[in-house]
Amino acid sequence: MACQRGDCEGLRDLLEKGADVNEASEEDGQTALMEVAIVGNASVALVLITFADDIVSSIFHYAAPFINLDELKMGARVDDLDFSGRSALWLAARNGRTRVAELLMDHGACVDSRSESGRTPLFIACRLGHVDTAASLLRRGANPNLRTKFGVSPLDAAVHVDRSIQLATL
Repeated sequence: MACQRGDCEGLRDLLEKGADVNEASEEDGQTALMEVAIVGNASVALVLITFADDIVSSIFHYAAPFINLDELKMGARVDDLDFSGRSALWLAARNGRTRVAELLMDHGACVDSRSESGRTPLFIACRLGHVDTAASLLRRGANPNLRTKFGVSPLDAAVHVDRSIQLATL
């Protein structure tokens, strides 16, 4: 609920009380980060991703020789997949949420993750005419040559939208 309302303080409070930042819905397998990627709230996404990073940093300072920092990461996992094989980045790209997509990529999201049908974030951004998101994905190394299971490339998908000329120049 706090995620949907954009309530960063309420969200922090829930997380500090033990809410599982990576809990997935039984209905569709989506996590809070995926839901935030859909609505495009970058502030809430940042809270989810970086939750407890300051705690981890202080623990690491004292226990560095004895622990694996990756195991201490307590924030949202950016590459989790829902039941359709879609990541938070894929969902942000589908909805043209460029700021959230960039935040996810800044925190290590795989730019070429694929849904069950083989659609990448770049493919879906091109297919739906989200030029800014597509450009950002390309700048971050998304592969424009990856094709879906049906052999369709992002450029092929772009020709089906009004902005195909803009997308083709990316």
